[in-house]
Amino acid sequence: MRRRLIVEAAVPLIAERGYASVGVRDVAAAAGVSVGTVTYHFGSVQEILSEAMVLHIERYYAALSEAAAQAAGAAEALRLLVDALFTEDTDRHWRMWFDYWNAGDQDPDQAFARG
Repeated sequence: MRRRLIVEAAVPLIAERGYASVGVRDVAAAAGVSVGTVTYHFGSVQEILSEAMVLHIERYYAALSEAAAQAAGAAEALRLLVDALFTEDTDRHWRMWFDYWNAGDQDPDQAFARG
């Protein structure tokens, strides 16, 4: 439960500050827990941020899939998917994704490989 709380708190931090600018103290403060609680559940800040990115990506694509599934037909589903390309959420998603990808290129440790 605490682990999930910590990961969820990291997602908006990544969106706001960028992947490389988020530290353990930032995540702890956003989650309302101590730094010790964070380090108890996670071995590194990269592990937290990688899990946060996976959560973000899953949510982003789940929302798109759900919208397309609820469409009245294939043409409407396609229109919804195309329209979704031009939203603030999609812009944020791709900025976060490229930032994450770039951080992985800079420091390809195990947390990035799992993410």
